[in-house]
Amino acid sequence: MPDLSRLALYGILFVIFVLVSRFLRSFPKTPYHTIKRWNWIKQKLGMPVGRPYDFFVSYKSEDSETVRRVVEGLVASGLKVWFYEYMDVVFVNDEAMIRKAIATGIQQSKRGICFTSNRYFASEICEFELNRLFDQCNSDDIIQIRMLSEPNLSSNSTRLMESPSIEFLSINKCLSSIGEVINHRMSLIENDQTFTQEPSIYSYEEKPYSIDLNGWSIIRNEIGRVSPVNYGGPQFTTSVRKLGIFEGFIAIGPMDEGRSRDEITTGGYADERKHFKETKGLAVDDLFGRKCLGVHLFFLHGYSHIAITTFYRPGVWQRIYSIVLPTKDHKADIEFAIIFLFLGSFLEFCHHTYLMDKVVNSFKYEKTN
Repeated sequence: MPDLSRLALYGILFVIFVLVSRFLRSFPKTPYHTIKRWNWIKQKLGMPVGRPYDFFVSYKSEDSETVRRVVEGLVASGLKVWFYEYMDVVFVNDEAMIRKAIATGIQQSKRGICFTSNRYFASEICEFELNRLFDQCNSDDIIQIRMLSEPNLSSNSTRLMESPSIEFLSINKCLSSIGEVINHRMSLIENDQTFTQEPSIYSYEEKPYSIDLNGWSIIRNEIGRVSPVNYGGPQFTTSVRKLGIFEGFIAIGPMDEGRSRDEITTGGYADERKHFKETKGLAVDDLFGRKCLGVHLFFLHGYSHIAITTFYRPGVWQRIYSIVLPTKDHKADIEFAIIFLFLGSFLEFCHHTYLMDKVVNSFKYEKTN
């Protein structure tokens, strides 16, 4: 007869293996979370963390949309990038803690990328990042991406004269140039098809809004009213590379009554950053327990808005673009939430975020026309 005690031991070990496997599968499989877990293990074992990130990205908030698209191209190419919007520090408002996290991120990065402009060189926090990068890296390991074709008026720009310099012309050209500098093959954005059809027009509270869904298959033109105040817009889907599937829909409803965006926004970037800090916490709290992976700043029709990337379930990623616009009567702002689900790997998700950005950037509402 087999040894019962040995069988019992094997059974216990098997159960432990299954439980641990399920526990690990419950975590998002992204480069950021892999590095975070390994750093935690190394710290517990007293091992040096080293430099797990290929790049630390330094930029000005006005350029955040473009920078995010470049970063997601780098991630889709298999590179590990320390980028503020995808790090836990994005939820922190304490300046000292933010600077400490930035210093640690630079220390753990092999190279740096600086998206420069006169606004960049005038920024105190960007100057802090640049100084730390030069303390940590050689000039050859700091790549300058020149965002605007304007003379750099700061003496800080002279420090980058010996560093590789790239003029930003497009996402793909920027990625290709970075790949040439570091000798790495990049995953470029495919040339998306150009359509000649007019954008689709819908309405909310008898006010029209339009959005370009050309190239997407419409599941339902309008979901309809889902509550006394909330309304469901179109539902749509598409497949990419036969490896991933996108689904999307639009949810519309009024924000809580109170001060309007027009009352807190004067068009200055300082006010927009304040809006970002005030709203990101509220947005993340309303995720129904899903893991937030990133909080993103984007600009549309003269206002800044928040987008959130979440771990929906294993193998499924979600991005919510929250477009909050004032109404003419100033009673309550209206939120148009454009929500996407992607079935596939996180790297494939990053490669195809441009499809989501294209839909969102085509959005127009009566107030903004």
